Amino acid sequence: MWRTRKMTTWDAMNDLLHCRDPRAENAIKTLESLARREAEWDERIEQACVCRRLCLLQQPFRTHPAVEKWMEQYAPSSLSVSSRFRCLLLLGASMQGKTSYAMSLFGAENTLKVSCSACPAGVMPSLRDFDRARHQAIVFDELQVDQVLSNRELFQAGCHRITLAQSACGQHAYSLWLHGVRLIGCTNSFTLPEETPTYEADQEWLSKNIIIVQLPDGETWFRQET
Repeated sequence: MWRTRKMTTWDAMNDLLHCRDPRAENAIKTLESLARREAEWDERIEQACVCRRLCLLQQPFRTHPAVEKWMEQYAPSSLSVSSRFRCLLLLGASMQGKTSYAMSLFGAENTLKVSCSACPAGVMPSLRDFDRARHQAIVFDELQVDQVLSNRELFQAGCHRITLAQSACGQHAYSLWLHGVRLIGCTNSFTLPEETPTYEADQEWLSKNIIIVQLPDGETWFRQET
């Protein structure tokens, strides 16, 4: 009855608990796990529908020569001969549409978005949801300069697999192959303190590996109606 949705999960668990069958405990654990996974999956489907509806309401986005130049490195002819790629960083004030624009470049359904704001200094958010067969790009929202410098190999999207979430025992470590994946950061501020011991070397690395694009004050990434 539960499988055919003629009984709620709560009622099914209640009956299992009160039947006092020794096998009931495993059955309850199975019900709890399946119900939780089903709710998570249904939420993802609803989220995707909401995002699609909102995309239809958005104003058209502007083009930018620096962004178009950045995208050239992902042309099929370049992908096959490049061992690493430069990351795009959209820098600017709040409400400019940076994240929405970044998500639109390859389509929200083909882009993994992660938030960097709640992470400690130099620590990246989890990328476990990345699926190379599905995602063409990763958008790092509220990306900070210390996170980039502490994870340089990641932001080069090189030809070698990288291991993330490493620790002394490696219990939570996982690896990804990001070669040719489009990496896009969005942030309000991306300043490296000048008193940093390796300031000049870090600035040089950033200039060679990160393409920073910033609009003039008052402009937005979406075309404003006149």
